[in-house]
Amino acid sequence: MGRTLAALQERSGPCSGKSGQADHSGQTLKENTTMKKALLKSALALTGALTISSVFAAGGHVELEDVTIKNTPEAVKAGAQVVIENCVQCHSMKYIKYRHLAEIGFSQEEIDNIRGDNGMNEAFKRGMDINMVRDMFGLVPPDLSLMAKARKGGGTYIYSLLVGYHQNENGDTDNKVFPGIRMPDVMSYSFASDDAERQEIKDSIQNVSAFLVWASDPNAAKREGIGFYVVAYLLLLTILYYLLKKRIWATVGERQALEQQSKREGEKAEAKPQSSEA
Repeated sequence: MGRTLAALQERSGPCSGKSGQADHSGQTLKENTTMKKALLKSALALTGALTISSVFAAGGHVELEDVTIKNTPEAVKAGAQVVIENCVQCHSMKYIKYRHLAEIGFSQEEIDNIRGDNGMNEAFKRGMDINMVRDMFGLVPPDLSLMAKARKGGGTYIYSLLVGYHQNENGDTDNKVFPGIRMPDVMSYSFASDDAERQEIKDSIQNVSAFLVWASDPNAAKREGIGFYVVAYLLLLTILYYLLKKRIWATVGERQALEQQSKREGEKAEAKPQSSEA
């Protein structure tokens, strides 16, 4: 990539001209400078994309934690509180609106305290200016609404990522699941001083994972509830169809039996005259 940048710089470097070409040199210099900036930006963007791709590839093969995310109402609400306090300064949640918080146990007073001047139908927006966030991390942090669906493993991936922070041999904070990640250890898991504190942070991370799983599909619980009634309806319908089938086939059987009896009686009636003639 260094050779690519050098070649771009050499190719797009400013051209010098003689004093007799002054009418064209200013325009040529401006065009070449603009081209140079555009090509350098493209090259740097390509470099960043390749770096990010390699990081994702490295993180995709890491074994996730063996944990079950408990999506209880209490866990989802507690996770929402942690996300609101620690995550929405940098991340947005464009598919989650403030009114949705009522579905996971927040009172109207709590929602009003959280949303401030924002309307009930407004989505969660990042608290920091997007340009400031980009300058800090080099990229715009992703939206968290569908994060549990966007990553293989869903809530388990999120949990593994947040407990994957550790101090490497250089004393820098890194992540086992996503090496080179720019997001800081917002839960301070790698700085826990003892097992008790570490377990407390793990419990909070489980709640965060539960909330983000809920956020990726807020109507999942409703569908599961409706699914129970649908299955019960289909089961009842199956039983009714089975009883109806037995009733119909019983009538058909009786009719066939009567036809066979009539046929036998007819055959006997035909056989009697033949016997008397003999």
